[in-house]
Amino acid sequence: MTRYADPHRCPDCRGPIVHGAATCPSCGLLLTGKTALDLFSVLTRADTLLATLRAASTPQPAAAAPATAAPLDLAPMPVQHREVAPARGLSAPSVPRILLGLGALCLLVAALVFLAVTWSVLGVGGRTATLVGFTAVAAGLSAWTGSRGLRAATESLALVAYGLLVLDVVGADHAGWFGDLSTPGLLALVGAVLAGT
Repeated sequence: MTRYADPHRCPDCRGPIVHGAATCPSCGLLLTGKTALDLFSVLTRADTLLATLRAASTPQPAAAAPATAAPLDLAPMPVQHREVAPARGLSAPSVPRILLGLGALCLLVAALVFLAVTWSVLGVGGRTATLVGFTAVAAGLSAWTGSRGLRAATESLALVAYGLLVLDVVGADHAGWFGDLSTPGLLALVGAVLAGT
């Protein structure tokens, strides 16, 4: 039977090693440290899963052993746990989220700069078309990345779409489309539009 977590074999070249050796004498693979312990834990788990699959794959005779008996006597070797200092810094999944969030913020700033520069040149129709077009593109990209299972990208693009939607409502107010709204009225309208979408 195949055994993956063998403390007497190198996990890479499968050459013989002395239990507790720092490196493999055949290939020089480092056998100590957190990564080596993690690898041994994964290989031990693979042995357990393989034993479960073997037990499920073999037909059981009519007079089988009691249900409490283990299907295979494949006891994984105990893993020696060492105290490891908690990792400092950012976890690997949080780095892309931060970068996507910063990218979304940069898109919103770029939209504001674009609108500030071209606002006087565009007419009311051009302003409206530009704002609605940017909002629709951001919302469409958010929906598309959501259908692909890219959660962080979906959240970032949705943030851009909501930010542009706020700009749409504020721009429509400044154009006089809502009459003479007070500041609390405008904030209530923005909140209602965001809650509605």
